[in-house]
Amino acid sequence: MKEFARQFTVGADHPSLAGHFPGKPIVPGVLLLDLILTEIQASVPQATRLNAIPNAKFQRPVKPNETVDVSIRIGAGEQPQMLRVRFQASVAGRPAAEGVFLLTIDAPDCQRMLS
Repeated sequence: MKEFARQFTVGADHPSLAGHFPGKPIVPGVLLLDLILTEIQASVPQATRLNAIPNAKFQRPVKPNETVDVSIRIGAGEQPQMLRVRFQASVAGRPAAEGVFLLTIDAPDCQRMLS
């Protein structure tokens, strides 16, 4: 199993915030998932494809310019070319989101990545 942490911030000028919600913007959940997935994919040595998001839970709104801390655990999936990635995101120590991504890796031996 491989574990690591990442951080990101969504600036107040991000285009998705204009309509979500006017006057009191919050970061859309789909954008949080996309940014977390981007951090994961940038941290693995091979190309990956998202297969599924079997579980995602949003526990608090994330506001523009808040720093999101993400802890990530990559483990073996149910099939040899698949990885199960668990994530937990928080803002200022308070849980914001958690879930699981199922990724497929285009590599002969993806299990090597876990050591």
